[in-house]
Amino acid sequence: MNPKSTQWLIAMALALFAYIFFIERRTGDSSERAAQLGRLFPNFDEAKVTGIEITRTNGSIRVAQVNGQWQLTTPIYPAQKTGIETFLQTVNGLQRRAYISSNELSSQPGWTSSFGFVPPRATVALQEGTNRVIFQVGSKTLMGDQLYVRMQGDAGVHVTDATFLNNLPESATQWRHAMLLHVERLAFDRLVVANGPRVLEIQRDASGGAWKLVRPPPSSRADFHRVDELVKQLWNTRIGQFVTDDPKPDLEPFGLQTPEVQLTLASGTNPIFQVQFGRSPTNDPTQVYARRLSHTNIVLVPGEIVELLRKPHTEFRDRTLLSFSPAAVHRIEVRTGSEGFAVQRPTNGVWAITEPFPAAVDPLLMRQFLDVLGKLEIEKFEKDAVTDFVPYGLDPPARQYTLKTTVTNSVGITNAVIAQVDFSTNRLDLVFAKRPGESSVYAVSFGASLALPRAAYELRDRRIWNFASSNVTTITLVQRGQTNTVTRNATRGWTADLVANEAIEETLHQLGQLQALGWTGRGEANMKLLGFREEPHRITLDVKAGGKQQPFAVEFGKNDPGGHRYAAVRLEGGEPIIFVFPASLYQNVSQYLSLPETASNR
Repeated sequence: MNPKSTQWLIAMALALFAYIFFIERRTGDSSERAAQLGRLFPNFDEAKVTGIEITRTNGSIRVAQVNGQWQLTTPIYPAQKTGIETFLQTVNGLQRRAYISSNELSSQPGWTSSFGFVPPRATVALQEGTNRVIFQVGSKTLMGDQLYVRMQGDAGVHVTDATFLNNLPESATQWRHAMLLHVERLAFDRLVVANGPRVLEIQRDASGGAWKLVRPPPSSRADFHRVDELVKQLWNTRIGQFVTDDPKPDLEPFGLQTPEVQLTLASGTNPIFQVQFGRSPTNDPTQVYARRLSHTNIVLVPGEIVELLRKPHTEFRDRTLLSFSPAAVHRIEVRTGSEGFAVQRPTNGVWAITEPFPAAVDPLLMRQFLDVLGKLEIEKFEKDAVTDFVPYGLDPPARQYTLKTTVTNSVGITNAVIAQVDFSTNRLDLVFAKRPGESSVYAVSFGASLALPRAAYELRDRRIWNFASSNVTTITLVQRGQTNTVTRNATRGWTADLVANEAIEETLHQLGQLQALGWTGRGEANMKLLGFREEPHRITLDVKAGGKQQPFAVEFGKNDPGGHRYAAVRLEGGEPIIFVFPASLYQNVSQYLSLPETASNR
């Protein structure tokens, strides 16, 4: 028989004998078993543990709390909190299933080997305040669900649950922090990326709010979401492999002698996190070597983080043309060449046009105005450090939008500028723009800029007028070169035909509540383009209100692309304003308020 097989059988026999003698023979006496049960470490307090040392045949694992954080001291590396806390909770919860006294053990020769203590599976030392708890972990019992344990200073052997082994680390790697950035809360206000000769520096302003690009110059606003994405990806970068713990490794094979990229997070001028990135291993281009300067270990991490750090600084510039809170805007001034207008609202009040004429503002159009203005994006950073804005059509600008807020100071209530932007005329599909106090020229979409109002009427309340049909005294129709005036009869109404009279009355009611579907343009030139003839098609309603007669006139052009009708009215200022007239109402107007065609018109 093979000598090794003989030794194995003898060991198994000893283990079986020990299990039967020390464990199974106790199961019949329930009172004795009850006395043996309880916590293995009844006075142990996991919250007071500040150091752990686990010694195995293949090496030692040592961790200690440093400034409230768990740190591997052999090898030096940040430790993951969860694995250590789970281990301590397991130790705290260990139950004593049986106890074998020294007297009983003395009657069993070779018990140290059969119980797995020559050598032990592991020796665990826990620093608990001033107390030091040390125990050895042996082998599993024959049934495999329990485990032999020896306490320092106790000649006996305890039996506990073998599930403890599930949380006993095999090596230090199991307790290393798996993330590249392993500080739970890292307060920093500066981020610097050195990518060869290029340097990107992003700094948070003194208030702790917005980020700005400091390098390369000129200083500009940073895109909060892009910076946030970078920080989140850094926080989520998981280490794929711990390559070496050598404190003085040869850096050249890893591409770290001259790092390809270096990232620094700092608080003020004090660096609090620095990591260097090298090349990829030849067998895995998706990973890159990385080295944290605080402990110099070399690891492998996914290459996506390096790709993000290599992006040009323009990728981190804020592409939002204007940043403002709509709730803070109390006045908007618009200048378009020699013209302009202003809208204003009191605090928590209603928007109204104040210049060049007083009028109500359409709430929906106002919301759209602020929304478009707040979402305008920079399509291209045309040029920085501009000293002459004339070639860009920005000195003077073609349009200027100034947003103000109401502030109260020692002088009284004043309007302070919170945002402003100048636009040039369009250059093909782009428009140049600049912000005050900056030397940069931006390019934005011409189409997007067209959505901004250029005149007060574009924000005017779309309710054209509001009067009761019963107050209409006269209808004057001008059509195809003819003019006809109809006066309301006190007894018969507009016509002797009762059905037709009701239809006219309903059409007048709808005209009295006339609301534009949308504003289109203004001025006589635009009227010609939109089908308004020299011989107009016009309806004038004389309305009696407050003892006075007031005319309300609307003129019609051609159909718009949506099948509605262009119409024009003269409101504040007397200039014709063109709008989209509802198709259903125009059908009623054509049927009940139109002149019949004469033979000459046919």
